[in-house]
Amino acid sequence: MKKHKIMITNDDGIQSVGLRAAVMAAKEFGDVIVVAPVTQQTAMGRAYPRTENAGIIQKVDYAMKNIEAYAVNGSPGYCAAFGLMEIMETPPDLVISGINFGCNMGLALTCSGTLGAAFEASSEGVPVMAVSLETKAEDIMATSSESVGFGKATEATKLWIGRVLEEVYEKKNEAYRFLNINIPAGDIDVKGYRMTFVENQNYYVLRRPPERDWSKPYCLSFSIDVDEEKLHRGSDIQTVCQDRLISVTPITMDMTRNTLSRF
Repeated sequence: MKKHKIMITNDDGIQSVGLRAAVMAAKEFGDVIVVAPVTQQTAMGRAYPRTENAGIIQKVDYAMKNIEAYAVNGSPGYCAAFGLMEIMETPPDLVISGINFGCNMGLALTCSGTLGAAFEASSEGVPVMAVSLETKAEDIMATSSESVGFGKATEATKLWIGRVLEEVYEKKNEAYRFLNINIPAGDIDVKGYRMTFVENQNYYVLRRPPERDWSKPYCLSFSIDVDEEKLHRGSDIQTVCQDRLISVTPITMDMTRNTLSRF
């Protein structure tokens, strides 16, 4: 089997156990390099924040032997950009963003830091997998949790790494160059999946703030609130939440509405 170069990033930060699970899944396919945020960066999308410490990169001792790892002060998009533009001398064969605490499905995709890093890598022409694991809302901002196990997610990620590398490099199948993969929690069949489309409702629903002092800081809160009666058969949310299958959604950077011919 050919040895590949794989870069792994995320939005939960360099200490995330989900990131470690992705490394475990990828390391047998070749050389793995980790480029991840110093701190938690959930829901940062593809942002390029102009903070005072933006772009500071630290080489770190990672939890696994023979894994080169860098912590970047910046968003997931910044991590992907610095990894591809500066840290790596040549482009990797694959970028993996994840494994994320919490699914990235439906209309929330462009908010996601996991997808933000994936969009950045894809814009540079690199094949990419965004991988997320279903969790409760209270675990979304976690880097570790006793209630969240990544065993099945690691197995599923390993299967899809092999499939993507085969499809892209052996079969020259362009459809596999950007996949958004969401894995149900629990004791699932890691081989059970469906190729899906993005559901047209939110998976994470913002809550209306209470009456408050607008001069004081405030962060919007959210809940996981799916209207199951309105789900479309075969969508990402329907596949994970109702059928308990892994959702694999091919993503395209072309955001042009497909009804353009009507104008």
